[in-house]
Amino acid sequence: MIALTSVTSLLLVSAAIGGALLLYAYLCKAPPSVSEISKPSIIYAQVQTELRCTIRGAGQRELRVRWSTLSAGSEELSEGGSLLGGGDLSDQACLLSDCQHHTSVLTVCLTVSEDRTQYQCEVLCRGQSITRVTTVRVKVEPSFLQITSIPQIPKVERSLVLCCRLENFYPQEVDLEWSRNDGEPVCGVTHFGPFSDHTQLYSLWSKIQLLMAREDERAVYSCRVYHSSFPAPGYKDALYHINTQGSST
Repeated sequence: MIALTSVTSLLLVSAAIGGALLLYAYLCKAPPSVSEISKPSIIYAQVQTELRCTIRGAGQRELRVRWSTLSAGSEELSEGGSLLGGGDLSDQACLLSDCQHHTSVLTVCLTVSEDRTQYQCEVLCRGQSITRVTTVRVKVEPSFLQITSIPQIPKVERSLVLCCRLENFYPQEVDLEWSRNDGEPVCGVTHFGPFSDHTQLYSLWSKIQLLMAREDERAVYSCRVYHSSFPAPGYKDALYHINTQGSST
């Protein structure tokens, strides 16, 4: 009975050791887990931005991480794809490690001409290559948003032109809405633009024209602009308070 118990114990120990060795061998050959490239929800031009790639399940000495840019508008790479031609940025990245958890961080400062550039993070480990690709969208928030009037001081029974000026934004896509605080519809809206300048930034002017009535006194006109450079809720308002004694925006 004692001999049988000893043999059983020996078999169990051998099985445990064998299982541990098999698990170790598997872990040594298994590829690490590599996340998609993370980035801020809004990337502003001329502002330092971090692109991050997280790696789990490998020692720091086993890893080599390469960052590069791909041609703007090129096809996205599939997982495991080879490195395409582009600028090598590996020397600008740093690796933050905590045991088997690593984060490769690439810091970039982009211009609008680099909009839609693809960045590739390639992780080389245990003879395998794992590739992740992301496309950056560069934004510039408008430097100017205001409603101006002609004439500067409105007069009853005279024409009043309100112009909403939105200047120096990127990208071009923008939506603009006029409204009035009493719910009256705003008609006769005319847009000029968007038009670009030599810096690749865009501007837009939008105007309305109305005949001032006494009931318009103290009305508030709003120009609401929707643009992808604005943080949540994704829009900003410019206001104009009609005042025949003077105006404030």
